[in-house]
Amino acid sequence: MYTGIYFLIEAIFYSILLIFVYFRKKVFKSKENKVYSALIIVTFIELLLEIILDFVGPLYLEMPKVSYSVAKIYGAFIIIWNCLLCVYVFLVALNIKCKEKYSNISSMLLICFGIALSIASLLLPIHFFYSGKIAYTYGPSVNIIYFSAIVYSLIGVFCLLWNIKNWKDKRFIPVIILVTLGSLCSYIQYNNPSLLLATAVHAFITFLMYFTIENPDKK
Repeated sequence: MYTGIYFLIEAIFYSILLIFVYFRKKVFKSKENKVYSALIIVTFIELLLEIILDFVGPLYLEMPKVSYSVAKIYGAFIIIWNCLLCVYVFLVALNIKCKEKYSNISSMLLICFGIALSIASLLLPIHFFYSGKIAYTYGPSVNIIYFSAIVYSLIGVFCLLWNIKNWKDKRFIPVIILVTLGSLCSYIQYNNPSLLLATAVHAFITFLMYFTIENPDKK
């Protein structure tokens, strides 16, 4: 966990900057922007939780309730972030296909699925591993997080393929980055579990999305 603290500090800076700029700006009250507003808040909380986890995680033997609770809540927020990005991309896909009438039911299904996965992650066991500077969590709870990332990424890829003629639409940039950069980071993290990159990548994608939704009428 400690090896990723520098990425987190930088991500926190950009997240605060984004909150300050975005919520001071008048934006279109579209469904996509409402989801993006929630995504910004979730990203910031996710960053704070991981930083807190960096400090309370090593104390899992002395204060297990605190350490395990923070770890599980942090994991739930990762799932929520994946869910919200997926909802955003799906809304974009429906908008391009002129099928907005399905947006409410689609969003509700995706969100309910995300809530179910979050609850499962909160209820299932999670374990800590600490050895020198190597630190990470594992177990069924963490497996649910990986599962959610795979499922929501596949849904994002489906949206891209469904709109293959419009994949250059700037609103699809987040899912393209998530699939490419996310896959690379997952590979790196698989070989070095202590180097936590997921949250920093989420912050980067959320920050980049600001430039794709700033003027949604212009493409």
